[in-house]
Amino acid sequence: MRQGKLSELIHNSARHPDLEECSVEVHFRDITDLPGPDALEVVPDSQLVIARTAYKNNLSKYTINGRASNYKEVQTLLKGRGIDLDHNRFLILQGEVESIAQMKPKAPSEHEDGLLEYLEDIIGTSRFKVPIEEALQEMDKYSEERVEKLNRLKIVERERNALEKEKKEAEDYLRMQNEHVRALSRLWQWYLWTCLKNEEIIKSRINKAEAELKEETERNKDDIEHLELLQQNYEERCKAYDDVKAALAEAMKDLAGREKEQVSLEERRKHAKTKLKKLQKSMNDDEKAKGEAGRAIVDNDEKMQKERKKLEQFEAQLAEEEKVLEQIRDSLKDKTQVYHDQIEIKQKELQPWNVKINKKKAEVDIATSERDMLTKKAEEAKQASQEAQATLDQLREDQAAKNNELKELKDERSSKLRELSDGQKRLQDIQARGQQLRSKASASRQKAEEAKASQAASTTQNKVLDTLTRLQQTGRISGFHGRLGSLGTIPERYDIAVSTACGALNNMVVDHVEDAQACIDYLRKQNVGRASFMVLDKLSSHGIDKISTPENVSRLFDLIAPKDPKFAPAFLKGVGNTLVASDLDQANRIAFGGHRRWRVVTLAGQLIDASGTMSGGGTQVNRGGMSSKLAADSVSPETLREYEKESEAAHRELDAMLAKYKEMETDVEALQKAGPQIDMAIEKVNLDLQTFTRRIADAEKRVRGLRGNTKPDSGDVARISTLDAQIEFATQELEGLEERTASIEAEITALEQKILEIGGSRLLAQKSKVDGIRLHLNLANDEITKAEVAKSKAEKDLAKLEKSLRSNGESFEQVQSNLDELEISLDECNEYLNNLRTEVERAQEIEENQKEDLEKRKRELEEKEEEVDGFKKKQMELKQVLADARKEAAENDKYIQHWTAEHDKLHLADIDDEDEDGEDGEAEDKDKDNQEGDGQASETAQDAEVSVKAEGEEPSLNQARRSRANRHELQMYTDDELASFRKRELIAKAELLDEQLKSAKPNLGVLKDYKKREEEFLRRASDLEEVTRLRDEQKQKYDELRKQRLDEFMSGFSTISLKLKEMYQMITLGGNAELELVDSMDPFSEGIIFSVMPPKKSWKNISNLSGGEKTLSSLALVFALHVYKPTPLYFMDEIDAALDFRNVSIVANYIKDRTKNAQFIIISLRNDMFELSHRLIGIYKTSNVTKSISIDNRPLVTAPVSTVPS
Repeated sequence: MRQGKLSELIHNSARHPDLEECSVEVHFRDITDLPGPDALEVVPDSQLVIARTAYKNNLSKYTINGRASNYKEVQTLLKGRGIDLDHNRFLILQGEVESIAQMKPKAPSEHEDGLLEYLEDIIGTSRFKVPIEEALQEMDKYSEERVEKLNRLKIVERERNALEKEKKEAEDYLRMQNEHVRALSRLWQWYLWTCLKNEEIIKSRINKAEAELKEETERNKDDIEHLELLQQNYEERCKAYDDVKAALAEAMKDLAGREKEQVSLEERRKHAKTKLKKLQKSMNDDEKAKGEAGRAIVDNDEKMQKERKKLEQFEAQLAEEEKVLEQIRDSLKDKTQVYHDQIEIKQKELQPWNVKINKKKAEVDIATSERDMLTKKAEEAKQASQEAQATLDQLREDQAAKNNELKELKDERSSKLRELSDGQKRLQDIQARGQQLRSKASASRQKAEEAKASQAASTTQNKVLDTLTRLQQTGRISGFHGRLGSLGTIPERYDIAVSTACGALNNMVVDHVEDAQACIDYLRKQNVGRASFMVLDKLSSHGIDKISTPENVSRLFDLIAPKDPKFAPAFLKGVGNTLVASDLDQANRIAFGGHRRWRVVTLAGQLIDASGTMSGGGTQVNRGGMSSKLAADSVSPETLREYEKESEAAHRELDAMLAKYKEMETDVEALQKAGPQIDMAIEKVNLDLQTFTRRIADAEKRVRGLRGNTKPDSGDVARISTLDAQIEFATQELEGLEERTASIEAEITALEQKILEIGGSRLLAQKSKVDGIRLHLNLANDEITKAEVAKSKAEKDLAKLEKSLRSNGESFEQVQSNLDELEISLDECNEYLNNLRTEVERAQEIEENQKEDLEKRKRELEEKEEEVDGFKKKQMELKQVLADARKEAAENDKYIQHWTAEHDKLHLADIDDEDEDGEDGEAEDKDKDNQEGDGQASETAQDAEVSVKAEGEEPSLNQARRSRANRHELQMYTDDELASFRKRELIAKAELLDEQLKSAKPNLGVLKDYKKREEEFLRRASDLEEVTRLRDEQKQKYDELRKQRLDEFMSGFSTISLKLKEMYQMITLGGNAELELVDSMDPFSEGIIFSVMPPKKSWKNISNLSGGEKTLSSLALVFALHVYKPTPLYFMDEIDAALDFRNVSIVANYIKDRTKNAQFIIISLRNDMFELSHRLIGIYKTSNVTKSISIDNRPLVTAPVSTVPS
């Protein structure tokens, strides 16, 4: 825009002086070209209207099809339609036509444009400028870094080579040191080999002890399982009992808390009721005093009215009597006139003094009444203070009593706690003693029961067995062991199975054939009966080891625990490889399911033979053939009686101890229950003390307040002092006045006496009457004054009492409200407490029941533990053997770990010399493929140890050593090699090498320096290689970008140059024009020259052409660019101004005929130009307003006749 502000675009003229805005709209639409000249078809719904409105406030807005938009959206939309808004190629102004062709080959600076930059922007290769420049900078940067790293590499190489000689001397020393390490390695390995041999021996002992322990455990498996079941059940019951006990404790705690809350509420209610009574009494007293004050006001009013009536009567009577007296005096006037005149004079003289005297008397009376009221107030306050002090003293006495009660309760609680602690300790002692007695009684009972069982078993044996047993006991036969079923045990659940599957359980077992023959001969001679015998030395032990079974079921023989291992072949003979199945289905699967037939028996006694026959089962099954426990040896009746006596004595002592325990437990429970009761009583006393503390604080506060009121306050004291001074001063003045009037009154009295003497009795009587009336009149005045003072006091008291009543009434209502709330809370608390007490009683009952049940189960558990005591003793012995063996194994393992650690500490020095591999002789050459590095030796050894411990297996010695081996240096020797070593030779070799090492003095630090230089050399070589790689990558990237730019530019440049030649030849009808590269090898170095050869002229630089020739050259370039990269819209402003009519016509016809893929809007004043347009728009101005008119420019020959102007 040429204008500096948007508001300057708004039209302003006389007719339109105050326009607020101006708008411009540009209408677009899509068309489809049709065959024929100027034939086209508008694409439906392709209308696009872009508008901009400028306002007076220099703001503007954009719209697209009436929708509000912004500049960015409009720009994006137009660019999307192909309009070049970046270089504005659609806009060609008059002055810019020639400037396009006159551009310099290349821009002199980056802020200007040359022909090269102009074409690059159009072709699109300008996008490569920044990436090419960045790639060049990166390449230069890496090139500089490469030169720097190469120089550093050469420096490090020289430093490394300077250390070569000292390095060789140090390596010789390290070879000797490695030989010393190998000698120590052989010695440590020999020690380790010795420890590992000991480890195998100890492990065999441990395995043997574990096998025996396992055998004992298996033999007592059922009892142990039963015991574990009882223990589990007991623990579950204990847990349940603890839960119930905890719930009971929680309920008791809640109950105690609620009872404390109840006590607190009751105390608060008690306090509130007391306070309410005091307020009620105070209100009643105030109400009574209020009534008295009211009555006093009424009485004093009535009294004043009454006295005033009397005063009026006395005044009327006095007037009458004075009139009579005056008449009497008038009658005696002649005789007493002299005296009357004198009296009148004196009375006039006395009148002012009487007024003063009456005034002073009134002042004295009022001050005296007020002082009496104030003094009475102090007396009442003093009395109230004394009453408050008495209340405070009583509260303190009650508090002291409560403190004494609290001390007694605390002493009682401490005593109970001590008794409880002592009782619990005694209970624990009794419990421990009871446990000992229970174990003793259990052992005695078990011994007696075993003796009874042995005796019973002996008496119930058959006659043959009994006979042979007696022969064995008397020594007449030897090698007899008894019935086969009694020589081993089997878990109870397999009793039916073994009784069914093994018919030989009742066979007699002997050692040799001779023993069996002796037994048979004796039975035959004595005709006792028949018996079958199993001879141990004729039985094979083949098949005793465990075998693989289908479905991993147990072999019946493996479940039998023989009394002695020598009886195992007899049991194997009896049961064979019979398998035990859980049910008949499994028995069928096992017996017939595989390629081998098995003999199978079920737990219910159903037997399937290998032949396929089935037997057993039913309601009558065989059982009792074997027991889960070995029968004890028989005992004599005397021994049995002794055992029974010991058992009875132990149980009596245990019962006595249990009774004592119960009694003590009851006492402890009573003490435990007494604790919360005492705590509750203490809590109640504490609450009472808290209440007393508050009440005493209130009472002390009241006493302090009342003590301050026993004396008048500062105002009252000052007032009393003032009143006393006023009374004293007024009294003195009154006395002075009376003294002054006394002489006058005496003179008047003397004169009146003379008159009375003259008047006689009548005057005297009348005078007395008048004086009497005056006396009554004065008394009435005094009564009225007193009534007024009393009424004023009563009114003040009434106001004060009403205020006190209001205050006490509000307090009474508040306390009453609090009391009501406390009553509700207390009722709720009592209800909750009743429910809670019921729950606590129920919980206590449950706790007692569960406690009894727990004690019962505990007794069952203890009885079962007593039964398992024998096994536990054997188990303890075996565990002790195991513990000793494991302790010995741990000590041996410490030695193994020690020598392993010592060997792991051995490290061969790392020597960069290939000859080092041959230093250890043939042994190392042989094992070099199995050697490992330093850093992995100890880790591998540790891993091997962990593997052995985790899996419980015994790896071979070679595996253990190979796990500790080092990959490259140290050799691990075999068992045979270690066995051939001699300890003395190993020690001598190591000591010799150690002395040689001590005598050498090499500089080992040079190896570190050499290695450091070598590492630095390799690191810098790696850095050099890396930076070289980065430089090459950047160079490749740089070359690729340049090539891509050149290829794209030359492709577009060739097209544009060719079209330029065609356009210029067409426009000029024979001329020629070319775009030439200044540097054909590098188009971007020197730029592009626009050379023109006008018709019938030589080649010239465009700057040497005329104005018309420059315009034609520029238009040819514009049309060539249009062909290369079309723009749908062009605006041309008087581009034909410098052309003659011929060239104007040529350009106009070209635009009309050759550019149908774009719309040209041309501003022209040349008829050769605008006459060829499709539409003409004329601009004209009238009344200072620019207007336009448009017409379709159609040829007359094609227009209808009616439209041709005449």
